[in-house]
Amino acid sequence: MNQAMGMLELTAITRGLMATDAMVKAAPVRILASQTICAGKYMVLVAGDVADVKAALQAGRETAGTALLDELTLPNPHEGIFPALAGTVESGDPEAVGVVEAFTVAASVTAADRAAKSGDVLLKEIRIANGLGGKSFVVFLGDVASVQEGLRAAEAELEGKGLIVETCIITGPHPEFTESALP
Repeated sequence: MNQAMGMLELTAITRGLMATDAMVKAAPVRILASQTICAGKYMVLVAGDVADVKAALQAGRETAGTALLDELTLPNPHEGIFPALAGTVESGDPEAVGVVEAFTVAASVTAADRAAKSGDVLLKEIRIANGLGGKSFVVFLGDVASVQEGLRAAEAELEGKGLIVETCIITGPHPEFTESALP
Protein backbone atom coordinates (compact mmCIF):
# COMPACT_ATOMS: atom_id res chain seq x y z
CA MET A 1 0.00 0.00 0.00
CA ASN A 2 1.33 3.46 -0.93
CA GLN A 3 1.27 5.75 2.12
CA ALA A 4 0.99 9.52 2.06
CA MET A 5 0.47 12.50 4.29
CA GLY A 6 -1.57 15.55 3.49
CA MET A 7 -1.99 18.94 5.13
CA LEU A 8 -4.31 21.88 4.83
CA GLU A 9 -3.46 25.23 6.38
CA LEU A 10 -6.36 27.64 6.73
CA THR A 11 -6.82 31.26 7.74
CA ALA A 12 -10.03 30.58 9.72
CA ILE A 13 -10.36 28.24 12.69
CA THR A 14 -14.02 27.49 12.02
CA ARG A 15 -13.26 26.46 8.45
CA GLY A 16 -10.36 24.35 9.74
CA LEU A 17 -12.66 22.41 12.04
CA MET A 18 -15.25 21.98 9.30
CA ALA A 19 -12.58 20.88 6.80
CA THR A 20 -11.18 18.32 9.28
CA ASP A 21 -14.62 16.76 9.68
CA ALA A 22 -15.21 16.75 5.92
CA MET A 23 -11.84 15.09 5.33
CA VAL A 24 -12.42 12.13 7.64
CA LYS A 25 -15.96 11.71 6.31
CA ALA A 26 -14.64 11.61 2.73
CA ALA A 27 -11.95 8.94 3.19
CA PRO A 28 -10.47 6.59 5.82
CA VAL A 29 -7.49 8.74 6.83
CA ARG A 30 -5.86 9.14 10.26
CA ILE A 31 -5.78 12.61 11.77
CA LEU A 32 -2.21 13.22 12.95
CA ALA A 33 -2.87 16.83 13.96
CA SER A 34 -5.87 19.11 13.91
CA GLN A 35 -5.05 22.29 15.77
CA THR A 36 -4.89 26.03 15.92
CA ILE A 37 -1.58 27.64 15.06
CA CYS A 38 -0.36 31.19 15.52
CA ALA A 39 -1.80 34.17 13.82
CA GLY A 40 -5.28 32.67 14.13
CA LYS A 41 -4.69 29.91 11.60
CA TYR A 42 -5.71 26.26 11.64
CA MET A 43 -3.79 23.20 10.46
CA VAL A 44 -4.96 19.67 9.78
CA LEU A 45 -2.49 16.87 9.00
CA VAL A 46 -3.69 13.45 7.88
CA ALA A 47 -2.09 10.20 6.76
CA GLY A 48 -3.25 7.15 4.87
CA ASP A 49 -3.24 5.52 1.48
CA VAL A 50 -2.33 7.97 -1.31
CA ALA A 51 -5.76 7.80 -2.93
CA ASP A 52 -7.51 8.27 0.43
CA VAL A 53 -5.33 11.25 1.35
CA LYS A 54 -6.04 12.87 -2.02
CA ALA A 55 -9.80 12.31 -1.59
CA ALA A 56 -9.70 13.73 1.94
CA LEU A 57 -7.75 16.79 0.82
CA GLN A 58 -10.23 17.41 -1.99
CA ALA A 59 -13.11 17.38 0.49
CA GLY A 60 -11.15 19.64 2.84
CA ARG A 61 -10.33 22.11 0.06
CA GLU A 62 -13.98 22.31 -0.96
CA THR A 63 -15.01 23.01 2.63
CA ALA A 64 -12.17 25.47 3.24
CA GLY A 65 -13.06 27.64 0.28
CA THR A 66 -11.30 31.00 0.40
CA ALA A 67 -9.88 30.22 3.87
CA LEU A 68 -7.35 27.80 2.33
CA LEU A 69 -3.88 29.30 2.75
CA ASP A 70 -1.59 26.42 1.75
CA GLU A 71 -1.60 22.67 1.35
CA LEU A 72 0.63 19.72 0.69
CA THR A 73 0.40 16.14 -0.46
CA LEU A 74 3.45 13.98 0.22
CA PRO A 75 3.33 10.49 -1.23
CA ASN A 76 5.84 8.36 0.66
CA PRO A 77 7.02 11.07 3.08
CA HIS A 78 10.61 10.76 4.29
CA GLU A 79 10.81 8.72 7.48
CA GLY A 80 12.38 11.67 9.32
CA ILE A 81 9.35 13.95 8.89
CA PHE A 82 7.33 12.64 11.85
CA PRO A 83 10.15 12.66 14.46
CA ALA A 84 11.13 16.17 13.27
CA LEU A 85 7.54 17.39 13.68
CA ALA A 86 7.52 15.89 17.18
CA GLY A 87 10.90 17.51 18.00
CA THR A 88 12.33 14.23 19.26
CA VAL A 89 15.56 14.05 17.21
CA GLU A 90 18.94 14.18 18.97
CA SER A 91 21.43 16.71 17.54
CA GLY A 92 24.80 15.14 18.10
CA ASP A 93 27.78 17.15 16.86
CA PRO A 94 26.89 18.29 13.33
CA GLU A 95 29.41 19.65 10.85
CA ALA A 96 26.73 21.97 9.44
CA VAL A 97 23.19 23.14 10.15
CA GLY A 98 20.71 24.10 7.44
CA VAL A 99 17.63 26.21 8.14
CA VAL A 100 14.67 27.05 5.90
CA GLU A 101 12.24 29.63 7.30
CA ALA A 102 8.88 29.77 5.53
CA PHE A 103 5.61 31.66 5.68
CA THR A 104 3.51 28.49 6.05
CA VAL A 105 3.77 25.17 7.85
CA ALA A 106 3.03 23.29 4.65
CA ALA A 107 6.00 24.97 2.97
CA SER A 108 8.37 23.93 5.79
CA VAL A 109 7.17 20.33 5.73
CA THR A 110 7.58 20.26 1.94
CA ALA A 111 11.07 21.75 2.26
CA ALA A 112 12.00 19.21 4.94
CA ASP A 113 10.84 16.28 2.83
CA ARG A 114 12.75 17.54 -0.21
CA ALA A 115 15.94 18.25 1.77
CA ALA A 116 15.87 14.83 3.42
CA LYS A 117 15.25 13.00 0.15
CA SER A 118 18.04 14.92 -1.62
CA GLY A 119 20.89 13.55 0.37
CA ASP A 120 22.41 12.54 3.64
CA VAL A 121 20.87 15.03 6.09
CA LEU A 122 19.18 14.43 9.43
CA LEU A 123 15.91 16.29 9.95
CA LYS A 124 16.31 17.81 13.40
CA GLU A 125 13.09 19.77 13.76
CA ILE A 126 10.12 21.19 11.92
CA ARG A 127 8.79 24.01 14.07
CA ILE A 128 5.19 24.86 13.32
CA ALA A 129 3.72 28.34 13.56
CA ASN A 130 3.10 28.45 17.34
CA GLY A 131 4.91 31.46 18.75
CA LEU A 132 6.22 32.34 15.29
CA GLY A 133 3.57 34.71 14.00
CA GLY A 134 2.28 32.06 11.61
CA LYS A 135 5.68 31.23 10.12
CA SER A 136 7.55 27.94 10.46
CA PHE A 137 11.02 26.57 9.94
CA VAL A 138 12.91 23.34 9.39
CA VAL A 139 16.37 22.52 10.74
CA PHE A 140 18.52 19.76 9.25
CA LEU A 141 22.03 18.57 10.03
CA GLY A 142 24.90 16.86 8.27
CA ASP A 143 28.22 17.42 6.58
CA VAL A 144 28.61 20.73 4.73
CA ALA A 145 28.12 19.31 1.22
CA SER A 146 24.98 17.37 2.21
CA VAL A 147 23.45 20.36 3.99
CA GLN A 148 24.20 22.58 0.97
CA GLU A 149 22.54 20.03 -1.32
CA GLY A 150 19.55 19.74 1.01
CA LEU A 151 19.16 23.51 1.12
CA ARG A 152 19.37 23.77 -2.69
CA ALA A 153 16.72 21.06 -3.06
CA ALA A 154 14.39 22.71 -0.53
CA GLU A 155 14.79 26.11 -2.19
CA ALA A 156 14.13 24.62 -5.64
CA GLU A 157 10.97 22.92 -4.36
CA LEU A 158 9.57 26.19 -2.98
CA GLU A 159 10.97 28.46 -5.69
CA GLY A 160 8.41 30.73 -7.32
CA LYS A 161 5.78 30.20 -4.62
CA GLY A 162 6.83 33.21 -2.54
CA LEU A 163 6.83 31.14 0.66
CA ILE A 164 10.50 31.31 1.69
CA VAL A 165 11.37 33.93 4.29
CA GLU A 166 15.08 33.11 4.41
CA THR A 167 17.53 30.21 4.39
CA CYS A 168 20.96 29.76 5.92
CA ILE A 169 23.78 27.31 6.54
CA ILE A 170 25.77 27.42 9.76
CA THR A 171 29.09 25.61 9.34
CA GLY A 172 31.13 24.38 12.26
CA PRO A 173 28.50 25.29 14.87
CA HIS A 174 29.87 26.05 18.32
CA PRO A 175 29.04 23.40 20.96
CA GLU A 176 27.24 26.06 23.06
CA PHE A 177 25.03 26.78 20.04
CA THR A 178 24.14 23.12 19.44
CA GLU A 179 23.44 22.56 23.15
CA SER A 180 21.24 25.66 23.51
CA ALA A 181 19.64 26.24 20.11
CA LEU A 182 19.41 22.58 18.99
CA PRO A 183 18.59 20.68 22.19
